[in-house]
Parts: sequence; C-alpha cells; structure tokens
Amino acid sequence: MRTISLLCFCFFVMSSKAWATGGDRLSFCYESWRPYVYTNAAGKVAGLHIEYIKQALAPYNYQLTFFELPYMRCIKEVQAGEIDFALHVDETDDVLLIDHPIGSWDLLLAYQAKPQNEILGKESHDLGRVLIARDYNYPQAVLDILNENSTKILKRSYYIRNLKEVKNFFTLLEKGFVDAILVDKTWALYEMSRQPLAIVLSEQVLFSQTQYIGYIEKNSAAAEKVLQALTTHNN
Repeated sequence: MRTISLLCFCFFVMSSKAWATGGDRLSFCYESWRPYVYTNAAGKVAGLHIEYIKQALAPYNYQLTFFELPYMRCIKEVQAGEIDFALHVDETDDVLLIDHPIGSWDLLLAYQAKPQNEILGKESHDLGRVLIARDYNYPQAVLDILNENSTKILKRSYYIRNLKEVKNFFTLLEKGFVDAILVDKTWALYEMSRQPLAIVLSEQVLFSQTQYIGYIEKNSAAAEKVLQALTTHNN
C-alpha cells in the first residue's frame, strides 16, 4: 500500500536505537502517501492522517515522533522494535493491527492519456505490460487479476517524494516502457491536481484494502492506548 524534518537515510541507520520509545513517547514511521502523510515544503510532517492522529492523541500529552522511510524499511523497523508504529499497513504486512481503520488503499490502473486508452481503461482486459511496486505487499486477488490479463508484470520502487519524481514516474507511460501502472486512486488524483500529467485512470477500482496502524506484540500496551484515543476521538 502505500510523507518532521526529512532526515537522511544514513542518519536513520546510525541512530535507529534512539527511536525506541518509552513512557509518554510514541514513534511512527510512514512512506509518503499524499494527501494522507508527507513531508511539506517546510520539512514538517503533514497530511490528513497525521492531523487526525495528532488530534486524537493531543489530550493524552504524548510526545509524537514521525519518521519518513521507504515502506519496507518502515515495516522492518517496527518488527525490530526500533519504532513503535507503522502507518498504512494491512493483513499482508506481518505485523499486528490496531483495530481501527485509518484509510483505504484503492488500486486502479493509470494509462497514457490518448483516445484509445480512455476506452482501454474502462473495458479492455488486455492490459499489456503493467508496472507495480517492488516493495509493496499486494493482495493475492490483485496479483491474480494482473497475471490473468497482462502480458508482463514489471516492478520498480514507488518511493516518490516530490513533483519532479512524480512527473518522471508517469513518463514511463509516455515513453512506452510500460502500458499501465498500478496506483492508488486518491494519490493519483491528488498528484494530477498538483501538475499536468498525461495520464488517464481506469474507472474501475481493481481492489480496495483497508489500512491500519501496525505494531508488534511488545507494544501492545501502547497500541491499546492509541486505539482508545482514536475511538474516543471519533465519538
């Protein structure tokens, strides 16, 4: 599935032991997923889900720390106990889940914007070469659809953090490297609103996967506190 000051990758490696929390401190990691979570122009963590979590936990006076990391790195740091929670995970990610949904990963296909693809995106089952994320854990139902209807599945990193990287990412369609790209609907629409992108999106969502906050067993007590805060905030 699926973006505090942006810290360099080597800093995370050198200081991971300092991320472990205790007392009234809680740490979260995430991969950039606009408009839900990202690092803004001022180098601060921002996004709809960040604000939701901050508001829910504000009455409890926790010290919250957020780290932007590539998706699989985030999962591994939580599994290792170095960070308390991973944002936007699900049943495929081999972590425990706080039983309170925080979003939905709605997967569809992006095509190059040309007349034939306005029809292709809606009706055709001949998908050609489809690009998917190298590091994401896709539901088997999605992979079955792609295996049945595409000629080839290609993989690359989806770790994209700025406008230029988004533009270059979708240029893969324009240059003919791939025929379709599997993307999240909300993210794609948001990026299309930020700059001109020569793409069209399929009308049909291939699969929707509810997203949660992930943790490991030793952080169960902290997870219960977060669950209580989120539930109370919604009431």
